[in-house]
Amino acid sequence: MSEQVLLAVISQAVSSIKKVRSTLLVAVFGSVFVFICAYNTFPWGWMTSGKDYNSKLNEWCSAKSQLPQGTFPTSADPKVKKLYDEFENQYKKNTSLCTDFNLIKQEVSEKNYISRKYIEVPFTTVVFDVNDLGLFSGVFLALVTLVLWYNLGLKYSNIYIALNVINEKEVNGNKKTYFDLLSMAQILSIPNENNGNNNASKSLVIIPYLLFLTPFITHLTVLINDISTFVKVFEMNPVLTVGSLIIEAILLVIILILCIGCINLDNKTDKLWESYERLFTIGDEKMK
Repeated sequence: MSEQVLLAVISQAVSSIKKVRSTLLVAVFGSVFVFICAYNTFPWGWMTSGKDYNSKLNEWCSAKSQLPQGTFPTSADPKVKKLYDEFENQYKKNTSLCTDFNLIKQEVSEKNYISRKYIEVPFTTVVFDVNDLGLFSGVFLALVTLVLWYNLGLKYSNIYIALNVINEKEVNGNKKTYFDLLSMAQILSIPNENNGNNNASKSLVIIPYLLFLTPFITHLTVLINDISTFVKVFEMNPVLTVGSLIIEAILLVIILILCIGCINLDNKTDKLWESYERLFTIGDEKMK
């Protein structure tokens, strides 16, 4: 009966660990998705780069149509000149370059506008304006981080209960064995034969901190981007722009507090593992 109780308690603790793993994956992948959306709106992002490329090709073709046959447009700007040289080489290989581009120019222009203005949530039919990315990421990341913090607290509580039950119910000198069984489900920990089986490698000890701070770093990036484009958006709707930035800043603070809470709970759990591992190792040695 005692063994059944131990295994049942361990199973519940493992279940709570799995919840943390799943929530952390959602937080990280959600942060990556939001970051990529924000990154693509930066001047050096793919969307902006594609728009600039097509714009320069349109300028080159317009200038080429006004020049004599066999001559090509030039530019004093080194970056523009590099593109013009590329267009010239393409034209020499395919003289219908500008004709083909003019046929799809309007479609390309509309596609670039839609790509930059609207963001589609993967695996859903949800589409939202890029100007709402700050609020979307703030609310989404705050909720995910809140769930992660809650699950980490539940994980700590369940592991604490499981370790206490092992300590109280196991009397045959197998406490370390049950401890190892429970610790097999750990996340963000790497076995270390010299210092116990739940101590992260020194070179990777920073990884958990980065993972827990990913939502904060991502939303901070979005907020900085929104602040940098404040003047352009302010002209469209001053009240909504200022209000959105204030809400984004508040959400950023909430996310930071939750991220710090997650880190503290994770550190607290690590210390719990270490203290009971020493206790069980010494206890089993005495029994034997």
